[in-house]
Amino acid sequence: MRTTTPLSVTLPPDMLKRAQKLASKENRTMSELIREALRRYEQTADPDKIRRQALMEFRRSLAEFRKDSRVAGTAKLTSRQIDREIAAGRQARRRRPSATQTLK
Repeated sequence: MRTTTPLSVTLPPDMLKRAQKLASKENRTMSELIREALRRYEQTADPDKIRRQALMEFRRSLAEFRKDSRVAGTAKLTSRQIDREIAAGRQARRRRPSATQTLK
């Protein structure tokens, strides 16, 4: 008696090639690859879990940013000073010729 049910799935040709290459690289069948993809999708489908992970990543990034700003001596800048620095950086970038302009 069969414990699985056949399923037909359509994929764009490039996605199919990538899936076949990945299955071959990992020495899996296409069925095993798709089952694993579904398991991983189910794990990340929990909105609360996704929100918690995003918050943890944000906190890590913020801590790293604060550490870098202390090292660079910019930890004490006011919002106005930060806005001026951003504006100056954008203005300098606009003045720089792009790669396509320098090739002409």
